[in-house]
Amino acid sequence: MDNTNENKRIGYILSRIGWWSISIILITFWAFQLNIPQHFYWQKKPGSLFEKQDYTTSVYVRVYPSAKSNKNYWLPGVISREDSCDPNSDISVDGPCTRLYILYAVKWPNGGVVNTDECLIDFNLQTIEGCVIGSRTYYVQLTNKLYIKKS
Repeated sequence: MDNTNENKRIGYILSRIGWWSISIILITFWAFQLNIPQHFYWQKKPGSLFEKQDYTTSVYVRVYPSAKSNKNYWLPGVISREDSCDPNSDISVDGPCTRLYILYAVKWPNGGVVNTDECLIDFNLQTIEGCVIGSRTYYVQLTNKLYIKKS
């Protein structure tokens, strides 16, 4: 008799777990139907797990006067993300496409905005080579901190 009561109890627990699983799946589908996760997915944020493929945004960048310098400037910059796809490449970091970031402009603390010569930044958020900002060459590191203009 104990055996049948235990079988009923196990069946009851399994049925409850099954209903919870189905409920969670249905709620997840409902959330996607209403686009609730749009605030979490497809972000305009460098290095994000759910990063958009092509976008332009303003983020803070670290600008180093030289490659070996520890001194850096924490400045807002305008970047664009694009995918560089090479179907003939056997080895690539992100599959057949590699993330590239392009720095277009940097805003200095005195209010001046300096355009760059489309400075390329790789998927590790580091400059591929020296970046010409104004008339000087700098090394730039992207951050994932978005720049929000203060009113």
